[in-house]
Amino acid sequence: MEMNNKRNIQNFLIALGIIISTVSFLWEYFFPVVILYRNIAYVVGLLISLSGAIMFVVQLKRKRQTLQKIGKGTVSLFSIIVTAVILIIINLLSYGNGIRIDLTRTGKYSLSEETLKVISSLQEDVKFIGFFQEGSEAIIPFRDLMDEYKFRSKKIDYEIVDPDKNPALAKKYDVRAYNTIVVDNGKNVRKINLISESAFTNALIQVKTTKRKLICFLTGHGEKNILSSDSDKNGYSLIKKTLEGKGYDVKNLDLFNEKSIPENCSLIIIAGPVKDFVQEEIDQLTKYVESGGSLALLLDPGYSGKLIDFARSKNIIFSANVVANPPTGIFGNDPLVTIIKNYGRHPAVAGFQVYSVFPIAQAIGYDEKRAAKSRIKATFERIFITDSRSWIEKDGKRPYQYNPPIDKGGPVAIGGIFSEIKTEDEKAANILAIGDSDFISNAYLGISGNSDVFVNCIRWITDQEDMIVIPRKPREFSSVNITRSEGNMLFISSVITFPGIILLVGAFIFLKRRKL
Repeated sequence: MEMNNKRNIQNFLIALGIIISTVSFLWEYFFPVVILYRNIAYVVGLLISLSGAIMFVVQLKRKRQTLQKIGKGTVSLFSIIVTAVILIIINLLSYGNGIRIDLTRTGKYSLSEETLKVISSLQEDVKFIGFFQEGSEAIIPFRDLMDEYKFRSKKIDYEIVDPDKNPALAKKYDVRAYNTIVVDNGKNVRKINLISESAFTNALIQVKTTKRKLICFLTGHGEKNILSSDSDKNGYSLIKKTLEGKGYDVKNLDLFNEKSIPENCSLIIIAGPVKDFVQEEIDQLTKYVESGGSLALLLDPGYSGKLIDFARSKNIIFSANVVANPPTGIFGNDPLVTIIKNYGRHPAVAGFQVYSVFPIAQAIGYDEKRAAKSRIKATFERIFITDSRSWIEKDGKRPYQYNPPIDKGGPVAIGGIFSEIKTEDEKAANILAIGDSDFISNAYLGISGNSDVFVNCIRWITDQEDMIVIPRKPREFSSVNITRSEGNMLFISSVITFPGIILLVGAFIFLKRRKL
């Protein structure tokens, strides 16, 4: 009776394990499934079947009479079959679902969080076609990077083509130069000439974006110029290219001449105006915001035009006083250069760990008391918060020193996000207020986290918070330098000495066993 119970248990375990593994394997073809849970089900089913098989083998060994009848050869054959089945299941489990671990300190083989978000949001299959001359050195980095992308998504594939051997395909995509990479999802096509993660990810964003949002940069008052050359330190040409690479359309907007704001304008950016606005322009901006439009006000210290009053109507206060800091040893010890490492709790910047640099900024505040009495229901979250050593410089006398009776000590905010609270059916306005326009100019955009944090704010304001990226702290570069003699020693030990020892030990054991 007990023997039958054990046999029933082992049969049940083997059958249950096979059922679990099979169902978990076929489930993804009919229903959505989380890869991790599917793999766990695979492993659980495998272990259950294995436990049943082990019980069966142990039972056979305990039954001498049965063992003599079956024969040792049969038991060995059964063990081989069980092992083979286990190996096959393990291979099926690992195929296409392997684990890659980047052990390099620089993260050479890791894709950024932004890239992973873009890849996970792909709806259509995307193919990268690299047009390279046969034997080109550019093929290797292209293949290495594409392998990382392909590993992360089954929707990504790539092909390497020699345009000299396949001129028809090159003609189809109008490829006229070697090292051109075509990104095609069947609906949109983009061509790039740079092998880098940022270029590949930007191309993915561009081909998958069916309707690009429009960002309008206001002009006519001495604002920063998005049509400047890249060499113009005060220009905005690089931020324009950055936003376009993130899937936005970018254009200038002159309210004085156009008299109206385009209906498809998702965001108006006013960056560093020098001249004042006329009242008709302020009226248009007011109407735009009241209808749910969003603004980014990047106002430098010293600006005192009508935009200050416009911001104050939303209870946003530009102080007009610069923020000063004790010497840091960088940027020429300029006390007006503010380095931000505290970003507040707003979703656009929460968790941001990379420093951002503001060459000269004014403090931003919010009139809480006035807001409490206002008919407009809104929130204001402070971002870009200085440390406690900074202060608001009010007397403006050089050299800048903290004077407690006059100056206000830190921490202070040099940025904030104003958000109206409305019902789901109503479009709520958002206003990004920053007390500096130079931090995303061509001279400063590439410094530390300036570009990333600004793009995050723009994405949140334009309702693309799913694409917000919190970059990791920069990895340290590490390298190993060895001399020629050390290289020779490494070669001899790894290629000759250690394999030779293993070979000698194996030969000794073989000869020893022949004598027995």
